[in-house]
Amino acid sequence: MDTQSRSWNWGFVGLWTLTGALGATLFGFAALASVWELGDLVANVAGEIAGIAVAGAAFGGVLALGLSLGPGLLLRGRGIHLGRWIGWSVLGGAFGTAIIFAVLFDMLDANTLPEWLTGPVMGIVLGLSIGLGQWRALGDRAGAGLWPAIAVVAQIAAFMVGLPLGGEGREWLALGAVGLLASAITGLGMGWVLSARRVAAAAT
Repeated sequence: MDTQSRSWNWGFVGLWTLTGALGATLFGFAALASVWELGDLVANVAGEIAGIAVAGAAFGGVLALGLSLGPGLLLRGRGIHLGRWIGWSVLGGAFGTAIIFAVLFDMLDANTLPEWLTGPVMGIVLGLSIGLGQWRALGDRAGAGLWPAIAVVAQIAAFMVGLPLGGEGREWLALGAVGLLASAITGLGMGWVLSARRVAAAAT
């Protein structure tokens, strides 16, 4: 493959980054205001771990919706189904964050983990769950096989930077950093995937 013939659409990458970052911040902040009430309702019926897992699933699903809605709209004209992209993103985000909340925050007690380890663990779990879902939405496009790895790298970087910025009253700052970094890296990754597809098509 002639990598020099790649044609990058930097406007697309910029819009992907902007819409993903704004979506993650707004949707994530809104989710934080309500998911623990939902978790408490479930905990009263099914137990504390179930409540925590449901709260995590709700938060992760809404966060993934914020991260994927704007980028999904950008992908509509590039042969990627909007509903599949958003649906797989939300399912992946809900599944991954349910695991993170139930295992990391409850069973293992995140407060006992070193801070430098919490971010990478959260990034790997969430990045893999979202990335695998989005990979299904991408189909057999050239370069799409690397998408789960791109998503993992994006989420690791996002949580390593974003988590230390969080705290009481600073949730918006942490979510903004997570959204910005995750969207910037996945935006570059999608720019590469789309350029790889164009190069492959040109070669044939």
